[in-house]
Amino acid sequence: MNWRKPNYRGVAAGIVTAGAITGGAVLIAGSGSADSPGKARAATESVARQPQLNRATLGRPAGISSSASPAEVAQIWLRQNSKMLGTTSQRSLHVAKLLKSPAPGQTIVRLQESHSGVPVIGGQAVLAVDSAKRVVAAQAETLQGQVPSTDPQISPAKASQLAVAVTEKSSGPGVRTVGAPSLQIFDPRILGGPGPRKPLLTWKVEVERGGMSPVKRTVYIDAVAGWKVASITRMQATLNRRVCDANSSASNVPCSLSTPVRTEGQFPLVGDSNPNSSASVRARDVNNAYDYSAVTYDFFAG
Repeated sequence: MNWRKPNYRGVAAGIVTAGAITGGAVLIAGSGSADSPGKARAATESVARQPQLNRATLGRPAGISSSASPAEVAQIWLRQNSKMLGTTSQRSLHVAKLLKSPAPGQTIVRLQESHSGVPVIGGQAVLAVDSAKRVVAAQAETLQGQVPSTDPQISPAKASQLAVAVTEKSSGPGVRTVGAPSLQIFDPRILGGPGPRKPLLTWKVEVERGGMSPVKRTVYIDAVAGWKVASITRMQATLNRRVCDANSSASNVPCSLSTPVRTEGQFPLVGDSNPNSSASVRARDVNNAYDYSAVTYDFFAG
């Protein structure tokens, strides 16, 4: 396993599950594992070599009361493991969303980073809290270094005009704005896209055009200099899960239309009377992949 040295991302995990989820995504779920103990040891050793930024103590935060909510547990845990956030203060994160996990008694807490009331796009911490008030997994990605001024130099009306102009230049006339622009901090280092490698204060402007050549875009306009930072197509996506079982082989990869073992709307797979049989284990693997993908989809869609 190869790790790159992170400069603005912190991760702590007790249980790691891997998957990909987008609108209409394909999930590959293999019952049984092809990984060897040697690979597991190598992965553990790689994690142990992570910089201090990534080191945090999972478990129940010190001094937590038995009546504390999952949100309170998450906030206190982050305060006690502040190195995970790098230069970002824990006070810049507020609870944005709570989700019930398919894991019994577990709650997923998402905290959004903001400065002077302006949210950071993608700046967040996500923690899983169990019924015993323990943090069992955590991930954070936040701004590092100097935070940009949150005072715009161009008006929202001007930002709207610029967003319409740049969209019409590439897509033709008839574009209009939808709703009022909002201030957001945009950092390509967090989003993993092109652009200046620093945080910028931007106006987020929604634009669209109907008719035979519809357009739906989110345009980010630099709130100081007035130039386009990014333009993102708003695609309508619905949850459409297809779970495939590779059965510890390469013969069923990639997942094709003819090979999924569970698709959107189908009832859960059922094993047999022996909970430890291969059929029961396979059913649990497939159903977990199906259920957890919905949680991931709902989390990021919201």
